[in-house]
Amino acid sequence: GYSRVMIGNHALPILADALVKGFSVTDADALWQAVEKASYQDNPEQAPDGLCGYTNLGTPADYRDLGYVSTECDPTQSVSMTLEHAYNDWTASIIAAQLGRDSEAAALLERSGNWRNHWDPQTGFMRARRRSGAFVEPFDPADASDGNDFCEANSWIYSWFVPHDVAGLMEAMGGRAAFIEKLDRFFAEGHFDVSNEPSFHIPFLYNLAGQPWRSQALVRSILNEDFSDQPDGLPGNDDAGATSAWFALAAMG
Repeated sequence: GYSRVMIGNHALPILADALVKGFSVTDADALWQAVEKASYQDNPEQAPDGLCGYTNLGTPADYRDLGYVSTECDPTQSVSMTLEHAYNDWTASIIAAQLGRDSEAAALLERSGNWRNHWDPQTGFMRARRRSGAFVEPFDPADASDGNDFCEANSWIYSWFVPHDVAGLMEAMGGRAAFIEKLDRFFAEGHFDVSNEPSFHIPFLYNLAGQPWRSQALVRSILNEDFSDQPDGLPGNDDAGATSAWFALAAMG
């Protein structure tokens, strides 16, 4: 059945997308009840010990109370959960605004800034935090082990996951030039992983940094080098069509 194994409340962006594209709502109160419950409640009794976000639904208490998911809550994916929930908050704010719930929209939009609670300006990466507020030590942004607080990725990859506030992330990284320099290093050092969703948006970030030709060349290179018409021509697991959809959309430009 449906669970949050892959973290976050990602029914919310689907609903937000439908609303802004003009789909009608037959029961706005029921829709908002579902959005509000997902955003502010949790059912932790379903979660395995030590993995607060693995199978339960809703939003963990840590995120609501602290503004981030702590490593004590889930050491396998805490930072990823915060970043994904912050994005979900942004989409929930869109739903609220579409339903005329302006105060709720404002509250959720403010909470979508929770990504900043994992940003470490000293290292320039997203980092796991304890409930005390201290960053977890030791720290290696390239660590991809199971207990690294990032879901199927590492800090090098998830430090780019602020799709709803790229301008804010760019500012946190030191401005446009520093942002581009870090992107260059990300790809030059081989941190990009075309086979898994957390990396999917990163090649397109050059567009928002004012260098669209960089995205164009990079995406074309990925299409040519990482995909083919052979039996093994799709990198990684297609994840219900995610990777092949990336190919189709990227090929369309």
